[in-house]
Amino acid sequence: QGILEASDTNAMSDDNASLTIELTGEPGSANEVPFQSAASEVFKGDNVTVGLSAFSAGYKAFLVAGGELRVRGWDGAAAEGAPAGTWTRLLELAEAPMPAPILSDVAGEEQVPLVPPMRTSDSTVQCPRRLVHHTFDTPNSQGYHQVWSGGDGQIVHDEAGHIELGPLTYDWQGPRLDFTDIARECPLIDSAKYLVTMKIKIDFPNDPNISTGDTMSCEENRTGCPRLYRRIMRGIGNRNVAKDIQQGSIGKVGEWFHFSTVWQFKKSDGDLTDVVGNVFFLDRFPTGAVVSLDDFIFELPSEKSYPPAVDSCGELIINGDAEDNDGGGFSYHPFYSTDPSYYNPLVLEEDDGAGGVNRFYRNRKRRGTNHNMRQYINTDCLVQGYVYTLSIR
Repeated sequence: QGILEASDTNAMSDDNASLTIELTGEPGSANEVPFQSAASEVFKGDNVTVGLSAFSAGYKAFLVAGGELRVRGWDGAAAEGAPAGTWTRLLELAEAPMPAPILSDVAGEEQVPLVPPMRTSDSTVQCPRRLVHHTFDTPNSQGYHQVWSGGDGQIVHDEAGHIELGPLTYDWQGPRLDFTDIARECPLIDSAKYLVTMKIKIDFPNDPNISTGDTMSCEENRTGCPRLYRRIMRGIGNRNVAKDIQQGSIGKVGEWFHFSTVWQFKKSDGDLTDVVGNVFFLDRFPTGAVVSLDDFIFELPSEKSYPPAVDSCGELIINGDAEDNDGGGFSYHPFYSTDPSYYNPLVLEEDDGAGGVNRFYRNRKRRGTNHNMRQYINTDCLVQGYVYTLSIR
């Protein structure tokens, strides 16, 4: 991580016997660290002094990773008759070719952004990557009154940039998105990954025993944990799948929090056959809750979730810094949880100390040492004999 520097103040000999190479942290400071041989002697050109004897070490290869390489030679003297200036030559410089595997565009095994299908009503117009992006900033500006409801007896209200419903009287009430017509116009891709991300706030305005900032019962003892419930209504039999908002993911009373999920619709499971309706439910909220919803996004992952096509092996971990993820910045994809029934990675924000915002991942309420966030890497980028570096904060 320092500076590998080759310099000299004498004329270069044919064998560069006077050349000195040192690895330094801060040249000339107390932190200067010599680049040493195994015998703790400074490496000097083709000769290494070990004790009182000298021997030829021959040509040596070295690796510079994360630092700087500076090579300077003696520049001669201006006086007439003085030796001419010379430069030390690097005898050999080699860099192995970067692997360039072909990335899969097969849905379910995708390594590149999938191309959205064409619209059912007009085969010359392509569907958007984001099937739904409702910010609720202007009442019904995105036509959301036609697709959002609140369950029997509940009415969705516009509330200054978000929608709200409640107080709820039953745990099966909550915001519902009917995306039946959306999926008919823009058919869902068999086995492709879809991301659903949203921002939620839960209040209890009529309960004197619950205040803003209180810990939710879901966080304390895993009771009253809401969920996102997908119902695919079919001619014969429905397909129901739920993803819980777990301990560690849910926010405190009266505080906004993000909830991120990953879904697949598979023809082999009957998700795309004989379908008469598609609905996302948010339900199982505690009785008396007032639920607020904002920034609901239903989308195919973009190029943010995949390696760049021109340098697919340049960075093996995608979105490792959490700074520019899909889902409006709050989807954990392509990371995943080893046990999503208990926890999922969160993307959180903090002050970076310089007037900006730093985003980072957090795993809370892990129940074992194997509970962690993981990401599959492209093994076609792993080549025997290559050196890979890993940095983590």
